[in-house]
Amino acid sequence: MVEVGSTVVLDAGRTFDGFNLGFDPSSRHVFEKDTLAFAWEWISGPQRVEPAQDDPSNPQATVTLNMTGEYVFRVTVDDNVNSLPTTDSVAITVVQDIPGNQAPIAVVDGPTGPVTVGDVITLDGSGSRDPDGDPLEYHWRQTDEVGGPLPLEDLNRVFQPISGRERAVSTWQAVRPGTFQVRLLISDGLLTDVSDLHSIDVVEPATVGATAVSEAEPAEEAEEVGDPVELPAPPALCGAGMFPLALVPLLMWPMRGRIR
Repeated sequence: MVEVGSTVVLDAGRTFDGFNLGFDPSSRHVFEKDTLAFAWEWISGPQRVEPAQDDPSNPQATVTLNMTGEYVFRVTVDDNVNSLPTTDSVAITVVQDIPGNQAPIAVVDGPTGPVTVGDVITLDGSGSRDPDGDPLEYHWRQTDEVGGPLPLEDLNRVFQPISGRERAVSTWQAVRPGTFQVRLLISDGLLTDVSDLHSIDVVEPATVGATAVSEAEPAEEAEEVGDPVELPAPPALCGAGMFPLALVPLLMWPMRGRIR
C-alpha cells in the first residue's frame, strides 16, 4: 500500500535460472551462459502507467502512481534458450493517505489471589494487540513497587522466571513469600507499550498440625430436677458377712461357770 504520488520500484531481482543455478554466467568455464532478460508492463489499474526500465538485463523498473486504486504490473523473464518465457505479477494499492503507525496495547492476565511458595504461575500477555495488525515482540520484567528496576541481587532471588520471558506467555516460580510486581513490555518494531503493574502475593505453605484430643470421658448430661438419684453401692468387703458369728464364742466365755 502506497500513497498517491508515490514512485514505486518494481523488482524481479530474485528471479533465477534453474539450469545455471550456482554458476557465474561471466565465467569462461560456464558453457551455457544463459542471460536473463526482463520486461515489465502495465496490466490493469485506474490509469495506464508504463514502467520505466533502463536496460532489459536490469530486473528493476519504476512507476509513479498518481491515482487511487489497485494497479497490476507483470514481468516477463526470458533466458533466450527455453521456448517459453516465465511471467509473474504484482498488485499495488494506492490510497490517498496512509494512517500513521499506532502504538500497541499491552494486556497482562495472571493470578489474582495469593499463591504458595514453590508454585509455578503463568503470566499471559496474549491479549495484547496492535491496532495496525503488526506482529509484536514481548519482554517480561520484574520491578519494584513503583515499577522501577530491581537491584541486581534480587532479580533471580525473589521471583524466578522459568520460561517464555520473551514470549506472550511466560511461567514463573515463587521462591519466597512477599508481594512481587511484574510488567510486560511489547513493541511493534517502531512503538512500544508497557502494561500496568501486575502484583502477585506469595504466602508460606499452610502449617498442618495434629489436633489435640482429650482422653477424658465426656461429662454426663445433668439430670432433670425431680428424677430419683440412685446412690452407688459401697464396695463389698471380703468376709464382712461372717463378722457377727465370730463374736459368739467371746460372748459365751464368761457364762461357762454359771452354767455348771
